Amino acid sequence: MFKDEELSVWDFILMNPKTGKVLTRDELFIYVEMEKVYGRLKKLRDKLKATPDYELTEDDRLALWNGYIRNDETGVELVNQVAQKDRVFQEVQETEVRYWSNPENRYIQLMEQIAEMDHRAFIEDAKKQGREEGIERMARAMLENGMDMELISRITGLSLK
Repeated sequence: MFKDEELSVWDFILMNPKTGKVLTRDELFIYVEMEKVYGRLKKLRDKLKATPDYELTEDDRLALWNGYIRNDETGVELVNQVAQKDRVFQEVQETEVRYWSNPENRYIQLMEQIAEMDHRAFIEDAKKQGREEGIERMARAMLENGMDMELISRITGLSLK
């Protein structure tokens, strides 16, 4: 979105452009340009190799999280490598272990995944049904306008029945 800018994380507040009045400071929109952040991951890997006791910055952590969230091999490897040394990653790993060790949480996640798959299947079925109904309507309209049935069959893929 902001290609010419080095910055990859942007925060915005709601403000009236004419008056400059801020609607609220309690609400903040944060926009992260994931591709920019991701591009920094390999540079960070090189830094960590060159300086094993390198102290992570907030931008470094963001690049790591981006790689981890994407399930990128480098990101996952670096998070595992850094997790023992960095307090933020230690806290996150401990929280993650506590969360996933709870059977109820695992069950909830499983149910959410099943619901998402059901939703996607429903949408795909609805699209398929809509396409089929659209083709049938088009074929009927062609037929009503005197078009040859064999030509209609070839265009629509419908059988002559």
